[in-house]
Amino acid sequence: MYNLNANNINLIIDTTTMEIRSLKLRGEEFTYQHTNSWQKNWPFLFPICGTLINNSFSHNGKIYKLNRHGFFRDLKEWNIIFETDDMVKFATQSNQRFLEIYPFEFEIVFTFKIVENTVITNFEVKNLSSENMYFSFGYHPAFLVEQNGWLEFSTPELFYTDNTNMLYLNRNPKEKFAFDKVEIKDINFSGSQFYWNQNLQSDFVTYSDKNKSFKLNLKGYPVCLLWSEENKADYICIEPWFGSADFADRKNNEISLKENIIKLEPLKIWKDEFKIELFTKEDFSC
Repeated sequence: MYNLNANNINLIIDTTTMEIRSLKLRGEEFTYQHTNSWQKNWPFLFPICGTLINNSFSHNGKIYKLNRHGFFRDLKEWNIIFETDDMVKFATQSNQRFLEIYPFEFEIVFTFKIVENTVITNFEVKNLSSENMYFSFGYHPAFLVEQNGWLEFSTPELFYTDNTNMLYLNRNPKEKFAFDKVEIKDINFSGSQFYWNQNLQSDFVTYSDKNKSFKLNLKGYPVCLLWSEENKADYICIEPWFGSADFADRKNNEISLKENIIKLEPLKIWKDEFKIELFTKEDFSC
């Protein structure tokens, strides 16, 4: 575990899976802590988001098998390349083991930093292959919430629930959930239902209850999902993605043709910055 402490914020990173395990402001926990059957906290998704048809894709005529959300948590050889009191930067490279399931070589630099009341992550991936690299990247943070807490998007949004086997998206969805502000208890997660939006318009989303509040930057992300394993769970996952699960009617599994896929030219670098602002009761009275 790696601990980062600054400005009354405590951030704990599990360096075995490169996952945020705990995020606190003034001792108030913001991250789900395994109180239900789902046993993750804040995974990062790479090089796919969601599920592929038959858990596979093709490239240059070869079939590759890749499980849901990819293999980011299996990248073990992380090295600290720079650190200060309020920032740490990790780096890793792909190896032969991953070429068996993903045909591109890459280098990732991942930075975590604390600025005032905000936690910022910077993700950078460099294509080390001699051909174009295709990938997706996304966030899967699980936040502690109360059932009477409020979720509010900066712009009214339309989410869909139509899917096949809770895995694949339906091309012409009919089941819609429109809102800009909603209580957590009014979002139906029965049967591990998820909500998806492939045309995200909001610049940010906020959550508030009597003890805490947070604000997530969403600007630039094309896709967002909302998920919890069941109703009345003490967490909700708010997931901005550069990518999407496969549609149920997908016929061609060539990765370069996948919806919302990112194309990165040889030796080029793709970057993303993600921000979460934290507030507790002490801030409410200011």
